[in-house]
Amino acid sequence: MTSRMVSGLLLFLTVSILGSTSNAGASTSGELARISKAIAAQKPVRITSQIEFELIQLEPPGEPIRVEPFSTELDLLEDDRRVYRNGEYEVFMQDGTIMATREGVDDAYVRMRLEGGPAAVAHRLFGSTWHPMLSLIDIDCDDTTVDGAAMSLLCSCEPSVRRDGSDAVVGMTWASSTSELSLDFEPGTSRPTGGKLILKEGDEVPRGTHLMMNWSWAYAPLAKESQEWIRREGRFRVDRLTSLRKLDEGDAAAIGAPAPDLKRPTLSGGVIDIDAFRGRVVVVDFWASWCGPCRKALPQLQTLADELADSPVTVLSVNCFEQKKGAAARNDIRAMVTSLSLTLPVLLDDDGTAARDWGVEGLPCTFIIDQAGRITSIHAGAGPDYLQTIRDDVVSLLSD
Repeated sequence: MTSRMVSGLLLFLTVSILGSTSNAGASTSGELARISKAIAAQKPVRITSQIEFELIQLEPPGEPIRVEPFSTELDLLEDDRRVYRNGEYEVFMQDGTIMATREGVDDAYVRMRLEGGPAAVAHRLFGSTWHPMLSLIDIDCDDTTVDGAAMSLLCSCEPSVRRDGSDAVVGMTWASSTSELSLDFEPGTSRPTGGKLILKEGDEVPRGTHLMMNWSWAYAPLAKESQEWIRREGRFRVDRLTSLRKLDEGDAAAIGAPAPDLKRPTLSGGVIDIDAFRGRVVVVDFWASWCGPCRKALPQLQTLADELADSPVTVLSVNCFEQKKGAAARNDIRAMVTSLSLTLPVLLDDDGTAARDWGVEGLPCTFIIDQAGRITSIHAGAGPDYLQTIRDDVVSLLSD
């Protein structure tokens, strides 16, 4: 598996890794409340998060695959205002509203309601949540908007506590048969300074591997002049993060732009060219046989194709980023197609050219193309509302 494939995998893994779930015990809830209170106790503060991923290959044994570390930032300001920075994007959160901007795009901003807490908002905007502080500062074990392994452990398992020589708590570990989460705390303040999550199995973890995620957190006080907030003057409002586009960006895989070329051989023989479907609504889904969320998404796309069999709609599945090559890869693909009873066309992107042309980084990645051949929406991952979201987009195009 290449680092690019791991990066793609990690894009949707965090949907399952970070989030909220239910069934917390009273003592566990008390510990989590103390963690949240300690994090926010010294506002205004900037929390810088360093994130590292490691995929440990067990079967067959191999060298761990590491993704280059990267950082995100979270500012906790007065009046419950928050600013989350992820790459080129800044997300401003206050009073049930979020606004987002992108570096290099000075004439537009995104504005929408804040629903489900900061972690759910980050997932909605980016398709992932790299910063667990977004969950830790607003832990709500009764909120099931985003479910995940880490928050499931925090909310449902009693932690084992680590103490130093003075009996102060310096760390906690939550563990189940399939995963383990540990947090280290700053002496005297109880703020988390580091964490590690190990996933041993599950839909999120490729067969024969363990996934390890490491975080380190640094806290810095913010002076008044360092407390940035959005300036909306001179900007127009848009409703999607993908609409915050730079003038020099190409048209590939952009909302409103023509769909890139797609002409590939199929698993059953022959060749499919997307241009043949002009005048129809086309759904293009990129997937891999090792991808757990893809295994959940594909049957839903098959259901959609069956429902709309009498409508001018075509659903295409594009296999890419396989770990194996040649006949071995074909065997894995056929086995998955058979096990899921799929009749969707399967296009083969052996060298990843189509995925790169379409800007695919995470799997599954689903594109909706209108009758004129323009991309109208892009969906990363496959959450609980995946089928309904895709169906709504398609039906909307059919009714235009």
